[in-house]
Amino acid sequence: MDMDPGIREDLMHELKDAFVDIRTETCIAGVSEEGATLRHRNQDYFFPCDTVVLAIGTKAENALYGALKSDVDVDVVGDAYQARKALEASTEGFYQGLHA
Repeated sequence: MDMDPGIREDLMHELKDAFVDIRTETCIAGVSEEGATLRHRNQDYFFPCDTVVLAIGTKAENALYGALKSDVDVDVVGDAYQARKALEASTEGFYQGLHA
């Protein structure tokens, strides 16, 4: 939300055109080769996918990377790599998703 409104609108348009599924107020409860278990308002559900991109937090936090790296292919991007402004982290996550 701290983005310039014009930039945010452009980014949201690009994400929509790339069929990126954005889920707010949702946390990840688990990841497997088949997809991810998501939690929304205390309700868990399975989401089949081959790529998961997380854009969360305001400080670098990548403990999940250590837990997952031996089981699945994981790249650290966004604030998990280094805390910064939303535009930088979102752009990095977007490009990582395009090249996954």
